[in-house]
Amino acid sequence: MMCNIKKICLILIVSVMCFSTASFAAEYKVEDYRIVADVKENGSIDVVEYLKYYFDESMNGVYRDILYKYTFSGQKNDMEATSLRYQASGINNIKVSTSDVSFENMTVASDMSGGTTSNGMSNVYSISDVTENGYRRNIKVFTPVDSNEYKYVKYEYTIKDVIVNYNDYAEFYWNFVGADLQCYIDNLDIIVNFPESTNLKAYGHTYANVDENGINILGNQFNMKVTGISEGTAVDIRGIFPNSTMQYVAKSVKENYDFVKLEAIEKKAAKDKESYNFSNTVWIFFIVLNIITFIYIIIKSNKFASKNIKKYKKDEHFADLLDKYSIGDYSSMINRMFGYSDPNLIVASILDLSNRKYIKLESLKKAKIFKDTYEYFVSVDTSKDLVKLNDYEKELLNYIFNKKSDTKINIQEFVDNRFELNERFKELGLDYKLGAKYRKSCSDKTLANDKKMYNPVPKELWKKVLYGMVMLFVVALINIFLISPLVDKTIMFVSVVIGEMFVFVVLASIVSTIAKTLKDEYVDEYNKLVGLKKYLTEYSLIKERYPIEMVLWGKYLVFASLFGIADKVSKEFKDELLKQGYDENYIFTTYPMIHMGIYSHSVATSAASMSGSSSSGGYSGGGGGGGGRRWRWWRCLLICKSIKFKREYENSKTIFILSFKQ
Repeated sequence: MMCNIKKICLILIVSVMCFSTASFAAEYKVEDYRIVADVKENGSIDVVEYLKYYFDESMNGVYRDILYKYTFSGQKNDMEATSLRYQASGINNIKVSTSDVSFENMTVASDMSGGTTSNGMSNVYSISDVTENGYRRNIKVFTPVDSNEYKYVKYEYTIKDVIVNYNDYAEFYWNFVGADLQCYIDNLDIIVNFPESTNLKAYGHTYANVDENGINILGNQFNMKVTGISEGTAVDIRGIFPNSTMQYVAKSVKENYDFVKLEAIEKKAAKDKESYNFSNTVWIFFIVLNIITFIYIIIKSNKFASKNIKKYKKDEHFADLLDKYSIGDYSSMINRMFGYSDPNLIVASILDLSNRKYIKLESLKKAKIFKDTYEYFVSVDTSKDLVKLNDYEKELLNYIFNKKSDTKINIQEFVDNRFELNERFKELGLDYKLGAKYRKSCSDKTLANDKKMYNPVPKELWKKVLYGMVMLFVVALINIFLISPLVDKTIMFVSVVIGEMFVFVVLASIVSTIAKTLKDEYVDEYNKLVGLKKYLTEYSLIKERYPIEMVLWGKYLVFASLFGIADKVSKEFKDELLKQGYDENYIFTTYPMIHMGIYSHSVATSAASMSGSSSSGGYSGGGGGGGGRRWRWWRCLLICKSIKFKREYENSKTIFILSFKQ
């Protein structure tokens, strides 16, 4: 019940970390990319590409896939970007050069297409034909590079039959950078040289950032400069010029060029880019809306959770011991999520059973080379009526003493059953099946207590969660299907569905965790419990009651263990006894609860390991009141490396670079 903002923030941080694994960072980028394309009179284009790579990791080389022809169902022969008429017939005259220094100091690589290649080879390449999802030439360049280094690669090739000839004009349309791009490009500079120097009309298209003066026509040359090209962003160029010199073009359309249609297509392209930028703004708004929804639901949940709980003032304490409910019930009050599964409850219950004389706890000093330690031997007083214990206490005794998860008590099983607590914790930690069964039983008890002690989450709050999710989903759908100009919306839609399902699960977890309120009959006891914790935390108040009976101190220690502050309280008591002249060894052997209290965090850690982890350790208390194991939390290592998504877009004619590692 004592939930706070820190716990909620932890949930949100872990959630964001898990969800962030949906994005995959490339292991390299292209800092500078320059393309020079010369349009030839036979309708082909000679292309020279200069790529300056920067690598985050060591690699053997790079791939270069050049998609020159693609077809799909329903493809038309028109002037749209995906038209059948803009497909080339092939690629030849491939040549590759590499350098570690610059483009002025390059070495021509050897073509090993017909030979055997392997990782570790340098300045060689191989070419293969690929017909999957279109027709392409795959260039695999072997040029090893270490992490944080640069590599300069020049590709030269000829793309056949690119130009389309009309009655009066010729048209060039090519996608230089495809939507399959799998790394980031800092700067891209494209130059296209056309054969005619007059009446050239050229247009560049991309959703990336085009410099203010990044598109220029100078005579028969078209230049386009783009920056910040992320994965999945296409860059293409269309040019229309007189066809007087294009005498040997294979592709032709027997009609005059339709400039009216061209103007309509270009206007739509400009509008699509505006829509794309607006869509990105909507996505930012969408993310902000998600955050606001989270904050709103958390605030409303906290209000529901605290509306019937009395808030103590800073000077309010409760010094009396509580015995109206069981220790397990009090654990559920302060930690509703874990309740009977809280490792602190195991420590508190062992100390409580020792106070009530059901468990005998003996402390023996064990000398070691560097320091003294203490072993703790436990046994059950079989003269006591164990049947009077509650189900949790019975099962805990059976689990620790008899290595079974059962509430049935057989006194004979406890006779002469004496062992060292540290070693027993180790043994229990190795039995996964038994630990899992015990934890399942504790979880069932926690859920049962949750229904018994707490009111259900109000329907009003669930409605707010539902309305919030519907609002978010509607905003996303409007952006995907009405605003975004992207052709393939499937990936985006699936991502939103998965993302919003994740958001709903997290919100539902938050609501079900913090929005329940204690029933009226438990509120007063809960407030006393809060006051008792405040009283024990401010130890100076207890010191005023010295000398204090050890029996009463032992009962205080039970609740201090439940609150997770037994180490501090026990150390204060030990220091007071030392001031009164008691020997440390006498304190730890006569009052073993003091030493267990000092190492309560270590005991709780060992108790948590009893869930069956083979790596669990035991509790081993050192002399002098210091040290001990600390809590170890499971860590989820979210590694996002070397995972590549291959995405084929209808408007993509170039599959870019796919790295291959050592």
